[in-house]
Amino acid sequence: MAIVRKRIAIKVFYDGTHFHGFQRQPNGLSVENLLLEALSREGLIDDFKSARWSYASRTDKGVSALGQVVAFDVDKTTNITLSRVNRHILPSACLWAMAVVEEDFHPRHHALLRIYRYVVPLILYERMDFSALKEAASTLSNVDDYAWVVKPPKWRSGRVNLTIKVEAQEQLLVLEFKARSFYRHLIRRLVTLLLWVGEGRMDISELKMMLRKGLTFKQGIPPAPPEGLILWDVIYPHVYFKVDLSAVSAILKCLDSLTYRTLFYGSALYQVKSGLKGFLSPSSFSSSI
Repeated sequence: MAIVRKRIAIKVFYDGTHFHGFQRQPNGLSVENLLLEALSREGLIDDFKSARWSYASRTDKGVSALGQVVAFDVDKTTNITLSRVNRHILPSACLWAMAVVEEDFHPRHHALLRIYRYVVPLILYERMDFSALKEAASTLSNVDDYAWVVKPPKWRSGRVNLTIKVEAQEQLLVLEFKARSFYRHLIRRLVTLLLWVGEGRMDISELKMMLRKGLTFKQGIPPAPPEGLILWDVIYPHVYFKVDLSAVSAILKCLDSLTYRTLFYGSALYQVKSGLKGFLSPSSFSSSI
């Protein structure tokens, strides 16, 4: 008799400074390695290929996540208890919400929207011009082609339907980026441009001229530090995740005990804490944080 399977999607938090990126790596600790090992130890996955293991986004070394999504198949009768898996991966990572999804669900291909937040400690930028910064964010949103910022893969153009939002929260500057997909390092290079304008190192008129004439920077645009970047959420149609409140509390407890090694790192995890605290009352939510 054929085994009847069901497909599970899970939201994952991880502190990116503990890993060499999300994707499996033979010579370094990755988030994916950690998750697969924990799921295997709990008997949920024997082989990642037969389980049709997949994930929403690759993140680089140092980049954290609140709303990464992974998916895999299990026996239909399997009862998944997130806390049992979390005991193998806390405090550096935690599974905190789950949904049963359609058989063909793929967290990367079926994503409608990816949301990243880059968090900047304002103590480092005392002369930030928020008016210029917001104008730069508007200017850099929905640009026809971002190939002048970062070279896209050969099989893709530089076109990305991207919006940028700027918000000051206490002593933090939060830059939110929304698009269906992103090129590697695009967000962190856009952050650099935004901060150049906000600091007055680049005039907004110069940025607009470069866009209008299709100019590029001879020295390139250095990416902002990865520790400030968070994969905040991934949005799907008709997917409803049930939050494990004990997992949310466990993440908050871990974050409270951390020693912040850099201001960017500390600012990013403070933003994660703020996002999670809103889930201590509801028991479920749609695919949006």
